[in-house]
Amino acid sequence: MRLFEFRRGLVIIFLIIFSQYKVQATHLRAGQIIIERLSCSDLRFRITITVFTDIGPGISAKFGDGVLNFGDGSDEVSVPLNESPLDLGNDVGFNQYSIIHTFPGPGNYVVSYTEPNRNEGILNMTNSINTPFHLETNIIIDAFLGCNSTPVLLVDPIDRGCTGSTFFHNPGAFDFEGDSLSYEFVVPKQDAESTVLGFILPSEVEPKGTNQDGTGPAFIEINPITGDIIWDAPAIAGEFSLAFVVKEWRKKNGVVFFLGSVRRDMQIIIEECDNERPELIIPEDICVQAGTVINDFAIGSDPDGDPIKLEAFGGPFEVNPVATVIPDPPEFQASPGVLQFNWQTACGHVREQPYQVEFKVSDRPDTGPSLVEFGTWNIRIVGPAPQLLLVDLDLTGGRKINLSWNTYSCTNASVMQIWRRVERYDFLPDACFTGIPPFGDYQLIDTVGINQISYVDQNNLASGAKYCYRLVAVFPEPAGGESIVSNEICADPIEADAPVITHVSVEKTNLPDGPQNGEIRVSWRSAFEINPIQFPPPYTYEVTRRVSGSDAITIVTPIPIVDTTILDISLNTLDEQYVYQVNVFDNLNNLVESSFEASSVFLDPIPLNEEIQLNWRANVPWTNSAQNFPYHIVFRSVISPLGDLSDPSQLTLYDSSEVLIDGFRYLDQGPLSDDSRYCYYVITKGTYGNPLIDEPQLNKSQIVCLQPSDTTAPEIPILNISLVECDQFLIDKPCNFNEFENILKWERPSGSRSFNIYFTETISDNEEDFILIGNTTDTFFVHKNLPSFKGCYKVSALNRSGFESALSEKVCNDNCPNYELPNVFTPNNDGFNDFFQAFDEGPIDENDTTTISTEISCPRFVENVKFMVYNRWGKMVFEFESTGENSILIKWDGKSNDGVLLPSAVYYYAAEVTFDVLDPRQSQRVLNGWIHLIR
Repeated sequence: MRLFEFRRGLVIIFLIIFSQYKVQATHLRAGQIIIERLSCSDLRFRITITVFTDIGPGISAKFGDGVLNFGDGSDEVSVPLNESPLDLGNDVGFNQYSIIHTFPGPGNYVVSYTEPNRNEGILNMTNSINTPFHLETNIIIDAFLGCNSTPVLLVDPIDRGCTGSTFFHNPGAFDFEGDSLSYEFVVPKQDAESTVLGFILPSEVEPKGTNQDGTGPAFIEINPITGDIIWDAPAIAGEFSLAFVVKEWRKKNGVVFFLGSVRRDMQIIIEECDNERPELIIPEDICVQAGTVINDFAIGSDPDGDPIKLEAFGGPFEVNPVATVIPDPPEFQASPGVLQFNWQTACGHVREQPYQVEFKVSDRPDTGPSLVEFGTWNIRIVGPAPQLLLVDLDLTGGRKINLSWNTYSCTNASVMQIWRRVERYDFLPDACFTGIPPFGDYQLIDTVGINQISYVDQNNLASGAKYCYRLVAVFPEPAGGESIVSNEICADPIEADAPVITHVSVEKTNLPDGPQNGEIRVSWRSAFEINPIQFPPPYTYEVTRRVSGSDAITIVTPIPIVDTTILDISLNTLDEQYVYQVNVFDNLNNLVESSFEASSVFLDPIPLNEEIQLNWRANVPWTNSAQNFPYHIVFRSVISPLGDLSDPSQLTLYDSSEVLIDGFRYLDQGPLSDDSRYCYYVITKGTYGNPLIDEPQLNKSQIVCLQPSDTTAPEIPILNISLVECDQFLIDKPCNFNEFENILKWERPSGSRSFNIYFTETISDNEEDFILIGNTTDTFFVHKNLPSFKGCYKVSALNRSGFESALSEKVCNDNCPNYELPNVFTPNNDGFNDFFQAFDEGPIDENDTTTISTEISCPRFVENVKFMVYNRWGKMVFEFESTGENSILIKWDGKSNDGVLLPSAVYYYAAEVTFDVLDPRQSQRVLNGWIHLIR
């Protein structure tokens, strides 16, 4: 019989026995399990079970004798009995148990606790008095994702309300690492395999009633972002149970990963009462720079004039320096009452997610239960703006620009980003805006250490351009966060010692099925800083062209020309973006200098439902996001479904797009007819920021024609994976090799335009576990820079309107683990074969002929090793585990655990090796063998 079947049998027997009479151990109301990592250098965790019990008259307050399961295959723990809980009043007791546990290695673990039974009389489940109480918390240990503990829940899970009045609650969840949290209801459990019987949401218990205003049926919901629970409104008095999970998410390299979840079981006690809920006024959400002192207050009042108590919970009270409130401890005060909040923020508080302060106001009526109201105040702490001091053009020894700035005040930031654009961009961020403005056309040119205060920019500085700079400080993951952007300083325009391209404009677009007769006009400004002695005039020009994404170069002008404009013909301007460069030669045919590359404007439309979105791009050395020329012009024409236009003169001015606000895109909202075909092109406006170069530079895109919205999703792709022979692939790779990749391939289904690629490191079939990792228009995808081969993939197809197919069947790849141990070693301190260790790139000593293999034999995909040595009488003489700083190679020196030299003899070993493989059931293997120790 499998273990869970055996446990289920025990539960059934238990229910039969306890259905005959009421026993004292029927008192568990609510609780959760919190898991805290003690050190990032090992796998020790503090596991804390918090349970709230019923301690009413005649009811035992005992907690304990339940089973704690660590979810890693280790022995379960029976929680010690506690007969003296902390009395919280209102028949509620507080119990807590903590234990330190070391997990065997990285993995996905569900820690659970089960104890009989719940308290009597819960209205929204069947026979609660005979229903076991089960808690569980899921934590993922993954070195790639970094150190982590579960979020903590700061507000007690027992709350009270009145019939007819809306009930409010918030768990006050806080994550110390700054990860994102989400919330969702789940069904309470009675054991690891099954939920409680007969559960319904509290709002579904008959009679269901209406909401407080009487305008609709009663309902209960949880806000997935804030965790606010609203029950509008209870209809009958009684005790109700709820369960929800707090899920934890971490962004890593732009991808969001699931880290685990805490399942909380809570209880709501509703009573008949003639009481109005107190009211709460809280501060507006704010953003402040680290170092700011926050002083604000919450106001509570009660419509009945009852005394009120104001409390505050949340992250600011869990970090250092901590926030404080007055009065502290909270006390009842006359209505209206005030709670003063004070917090000295610091650089260590900076993070991407806001801190949440949960304010709670409770009243104290003469009779009946207290009512409460919650309010969530969001406080975001951002890094102060760096201060840029100097930006100086330096032409000695080539083009370069020197930057310097003040030492950054927050030394806990990780790096300083250096951003650059052509021409000035006046921008004053508000208190909440961090990082670089999204449509400012800034380019990240480098990141440097946070303590660095100067930089020399020699990164592709274009002739004739005026460069401007800003700085952004970035704070370390997982909390993350950025600073407010620095001030901007611009250098003088660079002297034009090379041709300066000003126009790459599409003059004609070829038809989809016609000849490639597209045309592009390329114009440039001649160099005006050429040394005539070194390079004697007259000057001639050569124009080269390549297709964007290709390195193949075509010379457009086989014979050098003297003009500064050309018309390039016979092009596929409909489908291709072209990139040009101009070379200048002196009269001796010596190359003087080359311009920077500049591309045509490429228009990429997306058909939507009765709308069409236009997106355009151009890779040019000037800026197309200029505050002096903020509008790009949109031209349009409406034609029959089968027609196409290629001449821009046939389209008329339709609208404009303010690119500093909207970026390089425009939405034609129409409404557009599905029966018509619409043709567009755009004209961009740009500048070098140099008064010697005419502005604006006007450049046309190609013409595109399309119909709106295709709402039919394409067929599902059939996915293949380019599996490698793992052993053969690694046979010549060093032991520290970790640059793996998986290649996916599929056939293009009809109606598809692009493909989404989804990935998970588990063997799960649940689509929620698959994370979107990329999109491509190709029928293959290379998943690069992987720590291993392990993972599963699904692919979906998207049509021209972005409608997505269902996901493909799952296809997986796995690692090929390896771990080999020798049979002989000689720990005599002669420098040869002194340690017993796993094979690592072949024999331990090339002069040692006693080892087994002469081929490369690396430990591959090994997470943990437990190694035990026994003498011939079966006594363990040495024990080792590769935790902390211990290596998986073992490196045993022939001594016992007591440090005593063991004599020459034959010993026997057992090695429990945990491998990094897709199926956790296949991750552990036991190796047995003998060791000949020779001194």
